[in-house]
Amino acid sequence: MKNNKCKFCGADCEYWYNINEFEIYGCKNCKTSYTSNMPSEEELKHYYDGFNFCINPKSKIRIISNAYKYFYKSLNLPNNAKMLDIGGGGGFFSCAFEKFGFGKAVYIDIDNQSCEYAKSLNISKVINADVRDLKNISNEKYDFIYCRHVVEHLTDPIPIIDAAIELLNKNGLFILQYPNSLSLERLASKCFYKERMETLLKSNKDYSYIKALKTIFSYKTGNDVYPPRHLWGLTACGMKEYLSKKEGISYNFKLKSITDKIYSPYYTGVKDSPRLAMFLARSIRGGCHVVCSIRKNS
Repeated sequence: MKNNKCKFCGADCEYWYNINEFEIYGCKNCKTSYTSNMPSEEELKHYYDGFNFCINPKSKIRIISNAYKYFYKSLNLPNNAKMLDIGGGGGFFSCAFEKFGFGKAVYIDIDNQSCEYAKSLNISKVINADVRDLKNISNEKYDFIYCRHVVEHLTDPIPIIDAAIELLNKNGLFILQYPNSLSLERLASKCFYKERMETLLKSNKDYSYIKALKTIFSYKTGNDVYPPRHLWGLTACGMKEYLSKKEGISYNFKLKSITDKIYSPYYTGVKDSPRLAMFLARSIRGGCHVVCSIRKNS
């Protein structure tokens, strides 16, 4: 992908820095960043083996709650709606959708343990498969598709976005959520800030402390590109550019805080993240979650 055009806005990309042995490139226009020398399939398989399954019973209580009942109600879905939960990490979102009577859910995840746990929640349909093959997994149409913090892990996020839009019914809603790579909110955590600085200094021999500091507070921050886990640092600007080229859809964007109870239910608070520092960081370039709502026109 070196010297390539940005997959999202089409502008030129340039080398930014290294994260360990991985070269990070960024778009000169929309500031989307990505891993140039992508890990192999074998490397990713080894990295994610046993990684995905991390179920906390307290998370179930937070998600299968009245807060999510009102959230789903606010989406104005039809009666007996069909939901597709892409890479839903245990099935809590699907379970809440069915429990509160909004319709039937289909849960898809590559992780065997996550799927087994989802089955224990009595979700209508659980599919253990690679979400990258979404267009070949399901030929049904859905009223609501939720893809939460999946695309940044993929070597190419575009196909799953295109496939999900194709699977929408008319007036169907696709909520695509991913880290806001430009957000400074997580830097309010002393641990995250320290780890990011140390990684930049270790990975780039020409970096001084001042240069590393300028980098993480600049538009080259790429705070959520961290291979092999996060292969992309995605932005709202880049996604807007990409979606603007598509016909038959409308869309809007929100930047949500790491403390948001709906879009960040797994966050339990970090003692080294002072609230004032988080507020100030968030006020500069938004919260750490991008929430993109895509509606297929009727």
